[in-house]
Amino acid sequence: MQEIRIFSVLFKEPIARAEMEYFRAAIVAKVGDRQDRHLFHNHNNLPDGTDGGYHYRYPLVQYQMERGKPKLVFINEAINEAKFFFANESWDLQLGNRCYTSEIAELKTQQFHMDKTEHFQHYRLNNWLALNEANHQKYQRMESFQERLLLLENILVSHILAMAKGLGYYFTQRFEARITDVLQQRVQPFHETEMNSFTIEFKANVKLPNLSMGKGSSLGFGTIRQLKKQPDTATQPIEH
Repeated sequence: MQEIRIFSVLFKEPIARAEMEYFRAAIVAKVGDRQDRHLFHNHNNLPDGTDGGYHYRYPLVQYQMERGKPKLVFINEAINEAKFFFANESWDLQLGNRCYTSEIAELKTQQFHMDKTEHFQHYRLNNWLALNEANHQKYQRMESFQERLLLLENILVSHILAMAKGLGYYFTQRFEARITDVLQQRVQPFHETEMNSFTIEFKANVKLPNLSMGKGSSLGFGTIRQLKKQPDTATQPIEH
């Protein structure tokens, strides 16, 4: 089993969901938007100072929300990068037009083992940006709820696989993932566009960390939270 190391910092004062991009920008401003700080921002800043676009990879520094409060999550090798923020004399952050005092509510370290399980585990997936442009067109053309649900389940499996790969884990056996409830679907502002976001509950016979997956995962979209439900038996294989 692949060990995943997680270090999370939950801040005390709440912020609005719309302020998350300001929060990330403020953290990046504190640590410095440099080539050797790329895990904080995923920009591929070239040695000559020019913009080389983005690193397209699973984000190892994630900016999440928990109970309305901002949370910094460092994963694996990114844990060593946390020092660049905490080394600052002042932790005050500029969120747009207001100053945010970043007092810490909780520090947590975790060692997590991702693996296939005998029984289904139950999860909630919050503000999941499931649909890229091509899948959005497919989704809109589908007439039945069951067709749309199957498409979302296939995307869910692909996002789990992509997250696992980004964390250095490769499944050696097939697993199953089923959406059990669609709690919310809404139009979500994202960068300079709008996207459909879904909050769902699902079950899968895999053990998943409380991280984010899918589009916008660095900003806390598609955050997984395990639910405390009685595990049930997984009997049907799924192709992935």
